[in-house]
Amino acid sequence: MKYFAAFIFLSLFSGAVSYCSSDEKNLNNVAEKDSKGKSPDGQCYSHVADYIDAVGYGGIDKGGFNDAIPPAYWQYAYQFAEYLNTGDNAAELCLENVQSKYSNNPYKAPTGTIVVVRAGTPGTANPVAGDIAVVGDGDYFWNGGEMGYGGSSNFPPSNDYVLGIYAPTACCGHCDGGGGGDSCPSECQTCVENAGGKACVDRCDGCSDDCINCINGGGGTGCSSKCAPTVSTYNPYVGVNMSDVNGRMQYRPKLGDTCTGPHEFCCPAPQDDPNNCPDAARTSDCDAQKSCCCA
Repeated sequence: MKYFAAFIFLSLFSGAVSYCSSDEKNLNNVAEKDSKGKSPDGQCYSHVADYIDAVGYGGIDKGGFNDAIPPAYWQYAYQFAEYLNTGDNAAELCLENVQSKYSNNPYKAPTGTIVVVRAGTPGTANPVAGDIAVVGDGDYFWNGGEMGYGGSSNFPPSNDYVLGIYAPTACCGHCDGGGGGDSCPSECQTCVENAGGKACVDRCDGCSDDCINCINGGGGTGCSSKCAPTVSTYNPYVGVNMSDVNGRMQYRPKLGDTCTGPHEFCCPAPQDDPNNCPDAARTSDCDAQKSCCCA
């Protein structure tokens, strides 16, 4: 009976998901250093993205945030969760939404995880963006300042404030999910579909092990689905100077017809074409400068 009980215990233990504590520790350290003693400045998403770039997190390599999260999800903090909660995007980046494991409560989340909440959550101000922060020790949340959401009591298990609490299922540099800085180029799949055989491997740098093993195993054109591109080759932000907004454009929500509100300014439009700006960021004064309205 003891052996049977031990077998059950080991089976459960071996099936448990483990998380990369070193990535969580590194993220917390850099976030706390930048945020402690400061008030939030409204640029939470940019700060958290910079922290991830500084140390890497799961399948997002150091300096790889822009490669891992598509530009369409850079505008508002809630979009980080929107992207990761779609399909297997989180798993591809070796991240897991663990909010259900912690009673849907940021105050119960492990230090070094990333929490995203919707607009209207206690402690938030922007009517659209929501908030993103790195969970610190105690009741601290780091995002360029010391953020707070009014205490644990604001988050009963049934609350709908929390969009996600994300933990790394593998350490940076050891993710096999296909995310981060490694991406499978479209040339790989094209070569496979045109019966290039094993010679295609040279064109498949950054593709998954499943793709490479299939090619080397003689799978031929049948490997096509395993070798699909993981990142779009088109990026309208290439060549755009984003340095004035911490490397990511923080487009403003629709407030007025001109870009003259508090903290608003005209920032370069993707490819110098204001038609590439989100509708809310189109104003007559910025259009004339081939720009979008940022805040």
